[in-house]
Amino acid sequence: MALVWHRRPWEGAALGALVGAYLATLGVSIFNYVLNEVTDAPYDAHHPVKRDRPVVQGRVSVGGLMGMGLVALGAGFLVGHWLSPYAWLPLLFLAIAGFLYNVPPRAKDVPYLDALMEAVNQPIRFLIGWFSVVTWERDWPSPWVLAAVWAFSAFLMYTKRLAEKLSLPDVQAVLYRRSLGAYSKGRLVACIVGSGIATLVALAGAALHLGRPRLWLLLPGVAVYALWIYKQATRHPHYSDEPEALFRRPVFLVLTGLLTVGALWALQQGP
Repeated sequence: MALVWHRRPWEGAALGALVGAYLATLGVSIFNYVLNEVTDAPYDAHHPVKRDRPVVQGRVSVGGLMGMGLVALGAGFLVGHWLSPYAWLPLLFLAIAGFLYNVPPRAKDVPYLDALMEAVNQPIRFLIGWFSVVTWERDWPSPWVLAAVWAFSAFLMYTKRLAEKLSLPDVQAVLYRRSLGAYSKGRLVACIVGSGIATLVALAGAALHLGRPRLWLLLPGVAVYALWIYKQATRHPHYSDEPEALFRRPVFLVLTGLLTVGALWALQQGP
């Protein structure tokens, strides 16, 4: 998005910066996922699918796995430092967010905060990519854009919670994820609707703040995309166990592609 916004060519240093941002983010994310696997193991033992994971079954050395995660974390920070003196701070925030989410007393166990905390990873990743090609003093992304990214990520997280609630018996659901004990289907639907509306409001705010009226045309597309995802969560709650299965759905790929192209087209418009 930063390349499109600043009309930088997709070549040379710019592409190298994007690759570096991806690798740096990957390194920190690997650490966060390792932390998640280790701290979730006692809870995953109560899940019908996740109980077969290697960490839960004791087939993997926790010490070795954490060591690999720390190496990935260090590599991520090294790449980020090489990439840009401005990218390391959002990388640090990404690691801190992963720690607060997974390590007791962990945000993952707090109802409502669990989805909001997990969703904050997406605007942080947005900032990593942004500051890999834009200097700190030159420009910041619109707070409305960051709010839209956060709100839509929260929509996805609450939708995932709803799928988990629908796919597991109540007792098993609480043993697997403590926060599910405080959720009802009605409350989760309210959170889904609220975060969806917040996404549309933030996008409208971005259109006004940035002087990009084409962004208004994205609102119907985002609404259709969100409704389709909600439909999948309620009709096929097993997607909560394997959300990557959505990438094998042609409709999902088409909608995602159209929305991405539409967003780039809208941002290419001059202020």
